[in-house]
Amino acid sequence: MPEYIGYHGTDNEAAKKIIEQQKFLPSKNGWLGAGIYVFPYVADAVWWCEENKKLMKGQYKILKVRLMTDKVLDLLGSGETIKDFRKICDKIKNKCVNSRLSYCQKVEHFMSLAINAFLKVSREVFNQNFDVIVAGFDQNRKDWYFGKRYAEEKGKFPIVVAQIQYCVRNSKCITEIANYEEVS
Repeated sequence: MPEYIGYHGTDNEAAKKIIEQQKFLPSKNGWLGAGIYVFPYVADAVWWCEENKKLMKGQYKILKVRLMTDKVLDLLGSGETIKDFRKICDKIKNKCVNSRLSYCQKVEHFMSLAINAFLKVSREVFNQNFDVIVAGFDQNRKDWYFGKRYAEEKGKFPIVVAQIQYCVRNSKCITEIANYEEVS
């Protein structure tokens, strides 16, 4: 069975609780739907703590999370799964545009709605469940090339370097949670 390693950044108090209990409290809603969010790279977990949560070094811990599963929805890949997911995305987009729901005005909500719809179809029609969703976005990569000029320059010379994130939907596939110790 394939193994995945992810890194989760959180404040010291939450990290202590997660390690003691050997379990996470999944988020109820995120860009990939409900689940436990981890990154495959330590630097991205650090970025999450420092840039998104505004924590300073010493105020957060990085946890190493080991996952074992073969039930992975890989949205970085290609093939029929991606084609099917795109169809669902188009339906969600059209539904949101036509209904003018305020909930649909945030881009991350499109993704969450599409993920939930895709998972429902997978479960009900194909009897297929996914433990982990793998997807990419450009959240902390926006200015690696263009700097502060990202918004005006990206259309002229479109470069995207994706940040990868895992959303663990089934916590039973987590086989280990430990403090990550950086080797110098």
